[in-house]
Amino acid sequence: TSAETRMTVFSRRFGGLTVCLVATTALACSRAEPVGLPAAHAAAIRDSVRATLVGYVNRFDAADWDSVGRFYLDDPRFVWAEDGQIGYRSVKQIRDAFSAFHASTWTRMEFPDPEILALAPGSASVVTSFRQTVTDSTGRPFTVSGVMMLALLHQPGGWKFVSGHTSTEKPAVGVKPG
Repeated sequence: TSAETRMTVFSRRFGGLTVCLVATTALACSRAEPVGLPAAHAAAIRDSVRATLVGYVNRFDAADWDSVGRFYLDDPRFVWAEDGQIGYRSVKQIRDAFSAFHASTWTRMEFPDPEILALAPGSASVVTSFRQTVTDSTGRPFTVSGVMMLALLHQPGGWKFVSGHTSTEKPAVGVKPG
């Protein structure tokens, strides 16, 4: 069967969010723009999503957790996975996690190579490596890095993350981190 047929059967079974995630994966693998989306529109989506990522990183680096939380779509469909497990099923859980950061904690987030795919008008995906450095109140830094995948929907307030997955790099067996 064709990929389109498999996606249709899969989406009927698992719902609209799955369509977005399956389409994200299919397009990421093919590197093709969606059929029927004019090149100028796709470029505008990529530019707009890139600006959203810059805004997210700026708010993250400023430790403005309330503003960071606004980048996530407050919707029952929201889901976020981390290292192969569901980490968050609501934006409230994400916001609570951000608010747990102590005021004296310094952070820096980097997305050095975001690959942005325009899926359709109002939807996009991002695959990027990331590097997050956290320095606690004692001044001891630690870094977490890996790959992040995001599904975004355009809303009246701008682009919002409707789902995502973060996979962190693991140290090689027998190698001590640090």
